[in-house]
Amino acid sequence: MEEDQHIVLGSSKIGQRIILLSLPVQGHLTPMFQLAYTLHNQGFKITIVHPQQFSPDQSKYPHFTFKSISDGFDIQNHMPEKPSPSFLVTYLNNHCIDSFRDCLAELLAEPNEPPVACLITDAEYYLTQDVANSLKVPRLVFWVCNIVSVLVYRDLPFFYDKGYFNLTIKGVFLFSSSKS
Repeated sequence: MEEDQHIVLGSSKIGQRIILLSLPVQGHLTPMFQLAYTLHNQGFKITIVHPQQFSPDQSKYPHFTFKSISDGFDIQNHMPEKPSPSFLVTYLNNHCIDSFRDCLAELLAEPNEPPVACLITDAEYYLTQDVANSLKVPRLVFWVCNIVSVLVYRDLPFFYDKGYFNLTIKGVFLFSSSKS
């Protein structure tokens, strides 16, 4: 039977690591740390990967291991005058892929650590799927939102198509519409 290949909570098969990567904003970090504590209480060793410039206070989480990835972020040189709501997400996805791949490969190769059961990432970190696939690590997506967010995501294309949004930064239209 293939049971040995699966994670079974509450069994002696735990003793594996789970790697988590959350967006560095409060509404994403808090639920991710709550999930981390729940998994830790089930016997998993937790490793939190975070962008270098957005490090959580590690003293508040003594049971977890932290690894930073280079993000190249410098607020004076990279922050636009009027950033869009998606600026940070886009920036991190574009600038962290290589350092995240290197970090994950390092974590997988650590000889005195338990095996990695899976990678749990914030839904907005779309860069992580290709990295997880290339390193053959199962990835779970953690999406923290409320019902209002779900409805907004569902209806955004309608409002763009109707022309209710004209979101530009320095003359560049941020969203495509079927009318463009």
